[in-house]
Amino acid sequence: MKTVRVRGMKMWAVALGTVLVAAGLTAVAQKKCCKSIGRGSGFPVAIHVMLAGKPVAHAKVEVDTLHGAPVKALKTDETGLANTSLSTGDYIVTATTKTASGMAKVTVTATTPVAVTVTLSPTTN
Repeated sequence: MKTVRVRGMKMWAVALGTVLVAAGLTAVAQKKCCKSIGRGSGFPVAIHVMLAGKPVAHAKVEVDTLHGAPVKALKTDETGLANTSLSTGDYIVTATTKTASGMAKVTVTATTPVAVTVTLSPTTN
């Protein structure tokens, strides 16, 4: 696990196969993440879905516990971003389109806003 600093905050980055789980998006995405999630239970989590280096609009995003229990079902917006809030813990984030999919493991803590980048790979039929 590698710790990096982004705008003075500790952020975590973990490589998981070809999928990158990263706490830290572009400055615009970070602002959107933190401002667009209202107060509610849990901590802010921004999920950014990419394919071939470009954001994926309208991707299906599912958040599950490590044991496979569904937690959230979301869709990315026009910029490939889906915002939510989650309780502290470990989760699997899966993103899919009709032709690509990807997944990432993410840990939510009470001390750091979390951003997850899921890089999709084309599916083979």
